[in-house]
Amino acid sequence: MDMTRVGDLPPLGKGAGSRVLVAFNPELTEWERKGRVHCAKVRADDFEALIGDRNSEIAGISVPVFRKGGELAATLMLTVRSRMIAHVLFKQFWM
Repeated sequence: MDMTRVGDLPPLGKGAGSRVLVAFNPELTEWERKGRVHCAKVRADDFEALIGDRNSEIAGISVPVFRKGGELAATLMLTVRSRMIAHVLFKQFWM
């Protein structure tokens, strides 16, 4: 299984945390043009939830973290093995 450690940087646009960074970061406008509709959905929902985006055995949910002035500071991401989450519940509440 693929391992992710604290501080690892996923490929841009892959994984819940990376997609939140792209959606809320105005400096990534070129990449955003490629996924404009999806970025708008992430911004409207204020989170991203995925199953199997980077690894079929991993599910993740991520939210943006903003500075006092509203500028994106980071993302907060939770990942678990996908078998630990019932697909029905995940889809019902987060997709």
